[in-house]
Amino acid sequence: MSERANTPKKTVNKGRRQKPLSVNDFCRLCKCPLKLKFGNFEKTSYVSSEQLFKPPYRKDCSEKTLCELLTELNIFVERKAELSERVCKSCGRKIRNANGLFAWIISLVNVPNFDDENSGREQRVLALNAVRKQKNNRNLQLKERQAPKNQEQRKVMPTKIMKKIIALPGYNF
Repeated sequence: MSERANTPKKTVNKGRRQKPLSVNDFCRLCKCPLKLKFGNFEKTSYVSSEQLFKPPYRKDCSEKTLCELLTELNIFVERKAELSERVCKSCGRKIRNANGLFAWIISLVNVPNFDDENSGREQRVLALNAVRKQKNNRNLQLKERQAPKNQEQRKVMPTKIMKKIIALPGYNF
């Protein structure tokens, strides 16, 4: 028995060692984790993300990097070791939408107004009033068609209904 207690034993490795979390494992803007672990399992899942300094590989996006889009908005992105170079998909989408929105605003901010009598707003109001008049005319025509034309027709309708009710079995008047 003493020999068995002294025999060397091997240590058991349980899969790969996990790498320590790096700065690039988090979104640079909202700080959400881009690597997710589920329970006690060693398996990790990755949230889809975009690189700030590399162009996207998707066909539907422009070939500009997110950093270039931000510099167009006068937001300068610094490349530092202590800051992440990745953003999550929702933050990347917000950057792309903001760039388009600001470009639209800049293109319309300094455009002079029209000097015509009927500017854009007045033309819309006039068009809406015309549509409302047409709807009112249609509604009046429908009411005239559905309404009985004289008092006799109004009296006849309830008597027909009463005759049908009286003809039903079980009703004695």
